[in-house]
Formats: sequence, structure tokens, C-alpha cells
Amino acid sequence: FEFTLSSLSGDYSGVNDHWVDDKYHPLNLVEIYCESCDLFKGATIAFPLSKAAKFDEQTNNYSFTMTESAGWLKDPQNTLYEWTSPSRCSFIEVLSGITSVNILGDFTNWYESVSIDNVQWVAAPSKGRYQIPVCAQDSPNCRKCSC
Repeated sequence: FEFTLSSLSGDYSGVNDHWVDDKYHPLNLVEIYCESCDLFKGATIAFPLSKAAKFDEQTNNYSFTMTESAGWLKDPQNTLYEWTSPSRCSFIEVLSGITSVNILGDFTNWYESVSIDNVQWVAAPSKGRYQIPVCAQDSPNCRKCSC
């Protein structure tokens, strides 16, 4: 998953650090939501801002590996619990049923203009016959997983 962030105007000397390192409610650069996941309770996986390259007034290109072990976290849907790494099955389930993708565009406590461009999903080079793990191939849409 890739995109470009650029600043058109604004003062980034006081970048918003509110909740950046809060393990119970982290500030996320990317959030991917699936409304029908987890038996229609919904599920969110996110990449925390604290683990991404720092955004400043320059043009920044971001590229994220779409695997459960690449730094993504899963929302526990309870503010009393920490966000944790998703399992392979929950990660595949969210990616198979994406409802929305949110990219953070507000980096300061004041006014700024940020552009988000070149948002794209890029397939990794094939490592054989299948891109999807065998454990997720029980159903045509990968929603049933036995990993």
C-alpha cells in the first residue's frame, strides 16, 4: 500500500504528538476498516504514526507491506485493552472485506494544508503459484481462514 503526503502550507514546528504513543488509543497514519468482519461487529487494522517515517513540510512517500507482521495493529474495540498485532486470519479477513481506508491528514494543532496523492495498492512479485496463503483459500473471497 503506497501513497504520497505533501504540505502546501502550515507550521510543523509543533507536530501533533497527542496520543502518538498511547497504546490504548494510538494516532494512526493509516486505518483500514471492514464493516462485515468479526461476525459483523466490524474490525480495524491500522499502522501507527509512531512507526512510520516522520511527516514534515516536505513531500514524503510512504510504502507499507501488507502482512500481519509488518507493524500493523488491530483495534481491540475496547478502550481498556491495548492494540495488538493482528493474527494472519484477522488481517486477511479485513483486507478481503475492506469498507474504508483512512489516511491521516491533520498533523498539527493549528491550520495546515496537506495533499494526499498517488494512493495505490501494489502487488508484490509472485513467489510461486498463489499470492494468498493456502490457509485462506477455503472460500472464494478469503473470508474463511484456518491459519
